[in-house]
Amino acid sequence: MFRVCKFSRIMTFNPFKYSFVLILLLSTGCSTIYTSRSQKESLMTAYMAGNLDEATKLIDSKAEKHEGTGDELMWRLEQGKIKFDTGDYKGSLAAFEKCETLIKEYDDRAAINLREAGAETGAAFTNQNALPYSGFNYDRILVNTYKALNYYALGNPNDAGVELRRAYERQKEAEKKFADQIKKQEDENKKESEKAGQSVSFEGVQNEHPEVKKSFDDMKSKSNKTYGDLMNPFVTYMSGIRYLLDGNFGEAEVDFRNLYKMDVENKLAQRYYVTVAQRAGSSPPKELSGAPPFNHPLDGNIIYVIFENGLAPALREQKFQIILPTGYSGIAYSDLEYYNVPTGCLEITDSSGKTYKTATISSMDAVVSQEYKVIFPGMITRLVISTIIKEGASAAAIVAASQVGGIEGVIVLIGTVIGTSIYKYTFNTADTRCWQTLPCEYQVAQLPRPADGKLKVMTVSRDGTTVSAEPIEISVGKRRAIIHVRNTLQTGISARVFEFE
Repeated sequence: MFRVCKFSRIMTFNPFKYSFVLILLLSTGCSTIYTSRSQKESLMTAYMAGNLDEATKLIDSKAEKHEGTGDELMWRLEQGKIKFDTGDYKGSLAAFEKCETLIKEYDDRAAINLREAGAETGAAFTNQNALPYSGFNYDRILVNTYKALNYYALGNPNDAGVELRRAYERQKEAEKKFADQIKKQEDENKKESEKAGQSVSFEGVQNEHPEVKKSFDDMKSKSNKTYGDLMNPFVTYMSGIRYLLDGNFGEAEVDFRNLYKMDVENKLAQRYYVTVAQRAGSSPPKELSGAPPFNHPLDGNIIYVIFENGLAPALREQKFQIILPTGYSGIAYSDLEYYNVPTGCLEITDSSGKTYKTATISSMDAVVSQEYKVIFPGMITRLVISTIIKEGASAAAIVAASQVGGIEGVIVLIGTVIGTSIYKYTFNTADTRCWQTLPCEYQVAQLPRPADGKLKVMTVSRDGTTVSAEPIEISVGKRRAIIHVRNTLQTGISARVFEFE
C-alpha cells in the first residue's frame, strides 16, 4: 500500500517556511516532543499510591506551568479531580470552572483564525499534539457531573441540580456534534491525501499492520454499544437521583427508563426503573415483572453510595512503520491501555447487621472505548498522510541541499540529512493527552439512613473475600447523604460523606 509514493511538491521546498513551522511548533507546548503520559508519571505514581498531598502539589505546579498553552485543559481536568478527591471542594470547583471556560473558548473560536491555522499547519507537519486539547466528549460531560458532586459535598443540592442538568444536556447534544467532527475529519483526510499524491485508507493500514488492527479490536471488544454513542450511564443515573431528591418522579422515571435501556441486563438499573415507575404511577415493561422494587423510599431519609473503583483506560504511545521511497518511517500513535481492578464491590453494613452491596452502573472502559474507536480510524489515516507530507518535505530539503556545489555543498547536505532526521525523530510523538484520574467503574447503592448514623464500609475482592473495612458516621440531624468512596489500584478505600437536606 505504501511502497509507491509521489512527492508532487518536492521541488517547492522553502527552508525559511519550514524553519518558521519548527519555531511555531516548539512554542506550542511540551506534548509535541514528550508525551503527556511521560509527563504525568510522577503525578500518577503519587495518586495511585494514595499520596494525595504530593499529587496535589504536583498538579498545582503543572496546571500553573501550562496556563495559556494548548495542554492547559488536560492539566485542569486532573487538578479538579485530585482536589475533589482530597476534599478541597472549592478548589475543585475553581479548576473545573476553568475547564469550562477553556472548552467554551475552544468551541467559540472562529473556524479560521491565526491560532487555528497555525495549529493545523503544525499538525500536518508533526502530530496531533500541535492542536490544543479540547477534551473528549466524556471529559466535558463529567466536568459538570463532578461540579455537581462538589456542590453536594458543600451542602448545596440546588446548585448541584443545575450542574446535573448541564451534564445531561451536554450528553444529549454531544452525538450530533461528534458526528459532524468525524465527517469533517474524513473530508480533511481525503483532501490531504490528494495533496500528498497517494490514497490512504484505514482498512489498508489494518491489513498491513497487525498491531494497529489489534489496538482497534481491543477497543471494539471493550466498548458497549448498548450504552449508546457518547452516553455515560453514571451521568444519567445522577440525573435521575437529582429528580428523586426533588420529589419529581415523572422526570426521574424518564432517566431510569433510559438507564435501563443502556444496559437491559443490569439488575440494579432494572430495580430502579421498576421502583420509580411504580411510584410515578406507571407500569414498567412486562419483561421486568420479576425485578423486585426497593423496599424503602428513594427520596426521604436516604443514603446514596457512589464507589469509584480502579482507574479508567489511559492513552499510551505505540508505533508502526511504513515503507516510503525515502526508506522506513515510524509512526507513533495512541491506543488505550486498560487496568485490572481487583476490587469487586463495597459492602455497607448498618448497626443492625443489614448489608447492602454496590453494583456497577457505568464502566468507563466501555464509555472511553466507545468514543475512541470512532475517532481511531480517522486519526490513524491522518497520521499516515502527515508522515507522507513530512517525508516529502525531508526529501525536498535533501534535494535542495544537494544542488549546492563544492565542499560547502557536502557540508550543507550532511547537515540537512542530520537535521531532517532529528526533526522527524523528535516530533514523532503520539498524542496521549487524556484525563487519567477517572475511575474504571462507577458503582452505586442506596440504603435507608440508619437512626444511629453508624455504618461500616468494606471492600470485597473479585473472589468474594473481604479486603478492608472503614467505619463511617452520618449526622443524625440530616435526612440525606451521599457517601463517596474512592479506590485506586494500589491503596485501600477513602470514604467521605456529603450531607444535606
